[in-house]
Amino acid sequence: MEKLGVLDLGSGFLKVVIADVEDTQPTIVAAQNLRSKGIRKGIIVKNSLARKVVKEALTQTESLAGQKLNGYYILLSHPGIKSQNIKVSLKLSEEPIEINERHLEELKKEAIKEVKEAGYEIIHVIPKYFLLDGEKYFEPLGLWASNIEGEYHIVKVPTQAVKNVEKLLITIGYKPLGILFPPLMAAELFTHDEDSENNALLVDLGFTTTSFLLINEDVPTESGVIGEGIKNIAENIAKKFNLPTREVEKLIEEVGLKVLFKEEEEPETISIKLREGKEISVNLGEFTHTLTEQIGILLEKVFMELLNRNINLDSAVEKFIFVGGLAGLEGLKPLLESILEKEVQIGFPTNVDTMESNIDAPFYSPAVGAVLFLDRYREQKETLEDLFGLPKEINNEFPPEVSPSVENIPEEKATKGFLGKLIASIKRIFSED
Repeated sequence: MEKLGVLDLGSGFLKVVIADVEDTQPTIVAAQNLRSKGIRKGIIVKNSLARKVVKEALTQTESLAGQKLNGYYILLSHPGIKSQNIKVSLKLSEEPIEINERHLEELKKEAIKEVKEAGYEIIHVIPKYFLLDGEKYFEPLGLWASNIEGEYHIVKVPTQAVKNVEKLLITIGYKPLGILFPPLMAAELFTHDEDSENNALLVDLGFTTTSFLLINEDVPTESGVIGEGIKNIAENIAKKFNLPTREVEKLIEEVGLKVLFKEEEEPETISIKLREGKEISVNLGEFTHTLTEQIGILLEKVFMELLNRNINLDSAVEKFIFVGGLAGLEGLKPLLESILEKEVQIGFPTNVDTMESNIDAPFYSPAVGAVLFLDRYREQKETLEDLFGLPKEINNEFPPEVSPSVENIPEEKATKGFLGKLIASIKRIFSED
């Protein structure tokens, strides 16, 4: 049977999904998650540790699937990831002619030519819409026009990060089949619904990064990565309570935000036993409020990044979708609904055929979505180059430039509108206690 493998190269946990793609609908046949080592923010910081844990995760999943795979697609979130929107045009003829695949491929090549950049690899070239003689269409194939314009959403990753990840797979005996952007993959689970046109912000709450994708009418319009995640939240809380970061991570998982929303009285304190035999008492109410504050600060950075791109979240977003490790936190949904005052969805990978019950967690959504994404393009018989728009030659210069810093946004601008509501809501939750 033909199998498809996806490796989500997270800094907190590695997630591996193997699917059978011979049938009409792909079926997940094996999935595993393993605590990550040697990987931070999509960067291989310790080769030996990373190779060992990646190989272990892949072989364990293959054992469950009953088949060894030759290669894997890799999900990668990296703070240096860039995105941009580009519009290109192509004159077809003086008189209208029927648009075919060759015309669309030429248009895509023009987009790639416009955005190629030294030190970066293009991993996604996603069409947003097309203009046929000035009129807007989403599916131009087979229609008639004399001139076609296309707007594309482009995602680029630093070449150095791509090469190091690819080399890691090669050194343990696997072929890297392509790099994928996690939020774009997760969106595959929650878009393409014929009965709806989503205007949503999908946020992947990862261990060392938080990545996002703004979707308008089921089409990606903005995306990016913030170089902070669950680990930073845990470190900030650990400093306040004088606890080891690992103990805070456990406490976040076990206690979470339950105290905020449970009517029954919770214990006022919990005792944490340290290795040296000491015990520290932690006030659960104070801990929960600190965690709430840290989640708000992290989301504020995402919103500030979008604000810096002149995105009005009040009008651009009808609902929020959260995936990733922190999205599974008990009590997160009601908290975010009270803060954001909009529809909030925790992105569980439910609309997929599976033989694995353990994938029912929001941190599996990017990998499961990748299976659907790849299968959809496989059915359209696109090649790897067509699918990802990868340039044939890569310049090996590595410029230090990254996405614009959100720190330069004037305070009065950052606290207006939607962002101001966020900050006010968090303050309100604190004052109510």
